[in-house]
Amino acid sequence: MKRKTLKTLSVFLLSFFIINTPVFPDDVVTMRGQVRRLALDETERLIAIAIESPHGPFVVMPNANGRKLYKLLGREIKVKGVIGEDEYGRRTIQVRSFELINRKKK
Repeated sequence: MKRKTLKTLSVFLLSFFIINTPVFPDDVVTMRGQVRRLALDETERLIAIAIESPHGPFVVMPNANGRKLYKLLGREIKVKGVIGEDEYGRRTIQVRSFELINRKKK
């Protein structure tokens, strides 16, 4: 009986740590993509953005560098950051740095 309980507890703890571990913990990745609007509040103010990459969308976390991207909606960027997952299961990126790829057309 003790063995079964210990085995069940071990499986539970192992699965808990696997599920709650970031995909690339502290590994900085580089990707290209377009800055897209993700969510507006009730007054139509932009409250969330994502980077649409060839690998799908990544929700931009609102750190200092992430907030700078709000002014670049529709623009193509190259971004370096840490990939993770939010509480809804969406892929996220914590932006460390970014670079504008194309110039705004006049």
